Amino acid sequence: MTYKTADTQELQDNRLYEITLKNTKVLEGKFLRQGSESYVFQINGNQVVIPGDQISLLRRKKISLVKLGVGTALATAGVILLLENADKRTFDEAINDIRN
Repeated sequence: MTYKTADTQELQDNRLYEITLKNTKVLEGKFLRQGSESYVFQINGNQVVIPGDQISLLRRKKISLVKLGVGTALATAGVILLLENADKRTFDEAINDIRN
């Protein structure tokens, strides 16, 4: 995972953050909204209110376009190889077995 350090003033709704608390506990959750002195995150399906003075570090999860592109290219290559190496006769035989 790639993270970018974030400030509490730049939190973006529905973005995924890694939250390090002052007691060294690390949480990961989606930012929902800011209160007067606290922040609300969705963590494991639950809304969790975290007081601002308990947050030591915030890091926003980044999506790497390079990794996304490489993953997509590998998946596409895999599908092409599967299609090229498919045994057409076996497929036709299976269809005939279903018909009979």
